[in-house]
Amino acid sequence: MRGHAAPVRSTPLIHDDVLLSRLLSAPRGPGPQPRAVFSSELRGIATHPALALVPLDDRAATRGHGVSVVVRLSDGHLWLLDEQLALLQRACDDAGCPAPLPWADVRRVALDTAAASRLLEGTVRVWVTGGRGSAGELSTRGVIRGSLYVVAESPAEGLGWGAAAARAARAASSATGSAPAPDDGASGPPEGDGWGLALVEGRAAPAGPLTLDDGSAEAIGRAGGGGGRGGGGGIGWCRAQTAAECVGCAAPALVCPDTGIVSSPPDVDVALVVINENGTSTLVLPPSAGPGGAGAGADRLASLAADAGAADVAPLAGLAIERRTFRSEEVAGAAEILVLCPRRGVVPVVRLSPANGAQAIDVGDGRAGVVTLALRVMLEADVASANPMGGSPHVEVDYTFLSATAGFA
Repeated sequence: MRGHAAPVRSTPLIHDDVLLSRLLSAPRGPGPQPRAVFSSELRGIATHPALALVPLDDRAATRGHGVSVVVRLSDGHLWLLDEQLALLQRACDDAGCPAPLPWADVRRVALDTAAASRLLEGTVRVWVTGGRGSAGELSTRGVIRGSLYVVAESPAEGLGWGAAAARAARAASSATGSAPAPDDGASGPPEGDGWGLALVEGRAAPAGPLTLDDGSAEAIGRAGGGGGRGGGGGIGWCRAQTAAECVGCAAPALVCPDTGIVSSPPDVDVALVVINENGTSTLVLPPSAGPGGAGAGADRLASLAADAGAADVAPLAGLAIERRTFRSEEVAGAAEILVLCPRRGVVPVVRLSPANGAQAIDVGDGRAGVVTLALRVMLEADVASANPMGGSPHVEVDYTFLSATAGFA
């Protein structure tokens, strides 16, 4: 146009010979860094964190179409690997995500990726997505072969329960315009006391849509349980997480507006300890069967707790176990609330936001309950005690993989 200077182009075209160098030098965000990454698209394992990539046309990116599980790495062993992969296989069938490799090879890839990370402690996440396709294609009928991604990460250093709560409290103070909380967690529960949990109204259906209370639908593939659940992420859960942090809580749980039933977020199972009329306690865990049920970690906790209760081991003596769904009013009235997550095992919930936007209040006296602490100690002992004599849920990582020539052509 007359009187206007020609626009100056500022968007460069990247040549192939500089693409990789720019990719490897790109800054990464905070949090645990990937130490090894397998991609069926790259057909091998990479050990540079910048190569933890999902193609833009993968259905996990365009539609949230994918499921995953998280397996804990402890002292060079993967805890509940086979149980979690069995859960993932069922979730893939439900979500229409065919694995690109036989499941025996998926297991081997998980172990080899853990070995390539050179970690003894951390987590290994296994994703199966709907594979690559057009961003505008909504149907899953065109999914012939999914994509497999495996990521080994180091433990979250310096991010304990108190730090997570303080980070959520800082987000809440920022949203309300009040003074920000200090970084040392002093404004939240003391380090080790527990997390805050917010009940957020919304719907979560297995391998289906998640709808928040404003009526917006987001893609999510929730199939399986926490302690690493198989489930897709989805923008909806991110928005629920934001809602939780705005009221000073570290994690959300969805409450169905029609039934009041509580759904746990991806990678986490919410459980309750209720006091019965006769003074005994009951541990209420989500059901294990079917999509959206609890993960292998919750199943293992239920088994260990039942054995401890039958063996009259204090303070779990006489503890009853129930596997069922529960409603928001039960959460609000529980004597103790806990979450089970793959990175930290059993974590006490010491603060609860009982409804949308409500400020969090203390659970009990605002400190971890004795039953929750006993469950945590018991589960951590199980994670740490690999027993080669049998009956152990551990699979040893073979680090000699590093000295062999392996990989996909």
